[in-house]
Amino acid sequence: MSKDWIGNKAATFATLGASNHSKGEREVNDYYATEPKAVELLLEKEKFSSIILEPSCGEGHISQVLLNSGHAVKSSDLINRGFGEVKDFFEIDEFCGDIITNPPYKVALDFVKHSIAIIPEGNK
Repeated sequence: MSKDWIGNKAATFATLGASNHSKGEREVNDYYATEPKAVELLLEKEKFSSIILEPSCGEGHISQVLLNSGHAVKSSDLINRGFGEVKDFFEIDEFCGDIITNPPYKVALDFVKHSIAIIPEGNK
C-alpha cells in the first residue's frame, strides 16, 4: 500500500466530515453520537416497524429523530447519558419490533448477533 493512498484516504475522510478516530485516544466507552441527519436519510430509504428499540441511545440522537417521525421508541443504554433508561442490551430476551442503533464499535458484532436473536423473523 503506498503512502499516497493513505494520505488520500485521510483526505477523503476529512472531506466527508468523517473520522476513523485513529490519530488519538478512543472515547473510553466507545461513545460516538450519531448525526441526526443520518437517521433522517435512513428513514427516507427504509421502512421500519412502528415500534423500535434503540439500545445504545446515548443522549438520544437516534431516538429523537425516530420519535419525531412518529415511531414508538424504547430507548436504553448501559451508561446514563441523560436519555432513556439504564439497561444492559444483552439482558433483553425478546423484542417485537425493529432495532435501530449505533452500538459501541468494540461490541458491534455482538450487538448484531443479539439483535437477530431477539426479534421475530422478518423484523429488522
